Parts: sequence; structure tokens; C-alpha cells
Amino acid sequence: DFNKVKSISVTSRRDVHGHRPLRKVCMNRGIVCAMAVLTVMALATCCVADDETSVGIDVPDDARLIYSYGDTTWYNGSYYCDSDVTFNSRITVQGSVVLYLVSGCKLTINGGINVGDSCSLRIEGDDDGVLIAKASGSDAGIGGNYGSPGGKITINGGEIYAYGGSHGGAGIGDGHQIPSNGSTNLTVVIGGGTIVAEGGLDAAGIGGADTNWVGGGEITITGGTIKATGNTWAAGIGSGYMGNVENITISGGTVTAIGGKDGGAGIGSGPGRSGTQTGSISITGGTVTATGNDGGAGIGGSGAGKGHD
Repeated sequence: DFNKVKSISVTSRRDVHGHRPLRKVCMNRGIVCAMAVLTVMALATCCVADDETSVGIDVPDDARLIYSYGDTTWYNGSYYCDSDVTFNSRITVQGSVVLYLVSGCKLTINGGINVGDSCSLRIEGDDDGVLIAKASGSDAGIGGNYGSPGGKITINGGEIYAYGGSHGGAGIGDGHQIPSNGSTNLTVVIGGGTIVAEGGLDAAGIGGADTNWVGGGEITITGGTIKATGNTWAAGIGSGYMGNVENITISGGTVTAIGGKDGGAGIGSGPGRSGTQTGSISITGGTVTATGNDGGAGIGGSGAGKGHD
């Protein structure tokens, strides 16, 4: 009796070849629908809700499943996680990759995710799709390796925890100590999700890392719930020790930024940067709480350096 049907849950995982024939769909009663059934007479009808249809994130059919002990290099294309998966080495993004965190997944990467200067990673996720990216050494939790800047990192959903390596990587952003003749085109865009980002030694939660002598980089926040904490001498959102992030723009979301001890700004600069910062901080919306530490401004300069305009 389809009139008594309250909910239907259909789940299909990939076959042995890695193809994804059908994603999870949850429906309530009230609307007539047709469901394909993989049998000879493959059609059935049912009554589902006229007031609610919940389908979660839209994962492309050609997305590749992530599983423990799988590939540690993600090439151009889409990947998804729908279960409890752990890697004990760093993941490397090559080209442009989209990561989907399906409801109930917990993807733990002990080593973090390398998104290099010429590469991009976009993260989409259900509210309870979890990613934990914990770098080691001087790497960013999500972003550059030691001596290298991060690429383009976009987060639109999911529950993300990103921790820089203990020797100087940002939580989300650059790796430690980009050479003085180098450059960074780091771009971080956050439009949704819940994000906790903590820098390693002298590195920002989101932005630059320790002794990144080069200028550059853009951070844009339009939504989401973000908590970014800088380590010693680093901003919560902005630059690490002796570094510079050019432009920081916040127009939405709930943002909490905490500067590191010994002079880190909440949003802005870490100490030690000589000269005048050429970048800017623009806040036009959202709820922003920014706390400097040991003389660092809540928004602006560090306890021993120059702030943004």
C-alpha cells in the first residue's frame, strides 16, 4: 500500500569497475515518482512527499570512489568519499580536482593535501561529510608543500579540519619558506561549510606560512562558519611570520580569527614584515570576530610589523 509509505531510501555504491550507477536518494510521501529497477520489467511507482525531497550533494556519475590504501595522487576530475577512509601519507592534487564529501563520510588524511601553485581543489560536501587534513613537517594542511605556495582552494561545504605541519605550514594556504625569488598565486575561496584551520609554527590558520618573503595571495570568504587560528607570530587569517597576503575580502559567513602569540593579528599580518604592506582587507558582510595577540591588531597590523590598508 503505497499510501502508507513514509520514506524511501535508495543507495547504490560503485561496482567493481569503479562506476557509480546511482546515488543516495531519500524521499517522503506525496508525489508520484518512477524508480528504475535493474530487472527485466524495470519500472515501479510509488508515492513520495509533496513537501520534502532530500538528495544531498549532487555527485557526478563519473566521480571516482576514494577508499583506504587507494591512489595518493588525484588527477583531473571528480572524487567522492562516502565512508570512513584513512590515508597515512600526503595526497597530491594534479590539475583540477573536485572532492565530494557525502553524508556520513569521514576522510582522514595524515599528511594533508598538496594543492600546488598550478593546481586547484574544490570541496563540496554535505553538512556531516568530514575531512581531516593534518600535515607533517613544513607542509600546509591543504595547500603547498615545503618551499612551495598553494594553488586555488575552494570550499563550498562539508566539515573541514586543516592543520599545518609543526615546522611551519599554514592550515590552508602556503607551505613553509617560499624562496625570495619565488612568488605565490595562492587563492582561497570559502563559500560554505564548517572550517577549522590551524597553522603550524609561525604560520597562519588560513593564508601564508613561516618566512614566506614573497608577496601575493588572495583570500575571499562569502559564507560558511570559519575558525582560523595562527601559530606563534602569525595571523589567524592572513600572513605568517615575515610574510604577506595581498588581499583579504569577507562579505558573508561567520568568521572567527585568532592571531598567534607574540604579535599575530586576528586578520592581517604576522610580525617581522618590514616596509609597507601593499594589500587590503575589505569586510562588507558576515559576522566577524578577530582577536590579535600580544600587541597584534584584531584587524590590521601585527605587534611588530605593518598592517594592511
